[in-house]
Amino acid sequence: MRRGQKRDRYWSSHPEEDPKTLFWMKVDKDGPIPEYAPHLGPCWLWMASLSSGYGQVRIAQRRHYAHRLAYEWLIGAIPFGLTLDHLCLIQRCVNPSHLEPVTRSENSRRQMERLLLQRSI
Repeated sequence: MRRGQKRDRYWSSHPEEDPKTLFWMKVDKDGPIPEYAPHLGPCWLWMASLSSGYGQVRIAQRRHYAHRLAYEWLIGAIPFGLTLDHLCLIQRCVNPSHLEPVTRSENSRRQMERLLLQRSI
């Protein structure tokens, strides 16, 4: 049995549980504070299933990225055509104050800038 299947079965076998309650049970709000940006405060780390480094959850037989759900539940809808940039650089972080809606091209530009900065250190 795959790790995710067990978790999915738990969520679907507990329909009386609010998906948001189950979701937040999988979050560690005492994560690391980004060294280069301590003003952001601690990361909220997704402690369950990951896909390419990003938190992933299945609710009602549909897969969602955990950071997108957290942002939508606590801040609001992600504007059409935008993606979320992790300001903390930690993909499993779901802290909405660490997420900024940007265009894909801006997200790519920032990612390249960060990679170049890391290589120069």
